[in-house]
Amino acid sequence: MAEMKILKCPNCNAALEIENGLDTFYCKYCGYKILLNGQSKAAYRAKTRIKEMEHDERMADKQLEHEKYKIAQKIKREGMDNKLVITLMLCIVLFLIITFACDKRESRKEEVQLQQLVEEVQTEIANKDFDAARIKVQSIQYTAGWSSDIEEKWDNIREELVKQLEDAEQAEQKAQKAAEKAQKQAEKEAKKSSEQGFWSRIFG
Repeated sequence: MAEMKILKCPNCNAALEIENGLDTFYCKYCGYKILLNGQSKAAYRAKTRIKEMEHDERMADKQLEHEKYKIAQKIKREGMDNKLVITLMLCIVLFLIITFACDKRESRKEEVQLQQLVEEVQTEIANKDFDAARIKVQSIQYTAGWSSDIEEKWDNIREELVKQLEDAEQAEQKAQKAAEKAQKQAEKEAKKSSEQGFWSRIFG
């Protein structure tokens, strides 16, 4: 009999019982796809965030349907004389809501991607791969245009990463110079000791 384990669905928090050895499965209560193995934490967070965005989009669609229903009832109560005006208003409202939802969704997706880049740059700096970090840090540009505050936030994050990169490069250069200086000093001491031993053997 296959061994089972218990975990909670990250979407609806329901307790689930699954077989060991599975990589993915679906929540039997809400249908949410759960990934167990084979991806980095950053990628898992990104995918989870995109799922949340898709859920928000579905909720926005339901809200639109509800608004359409309310407006339709209002048209029926007020009579056919106002039907054209209300229909035009409905179209305008729907257009604004859809535009708002789409822009917001694109902005959030871009922020998820930028956060992945930030984590990659930090990893490159930690690994002293400064060239790769320098290329990636220049790619941290918020372009969705949803909010000037969000754009300013990512500009500040990029500038802070550039400063971290420069500080790490300077520290590495200092460490290399110190190592070279220590090596030269050691070679000098070894040469001096060798010369002293040579003269000691001659005159000793």
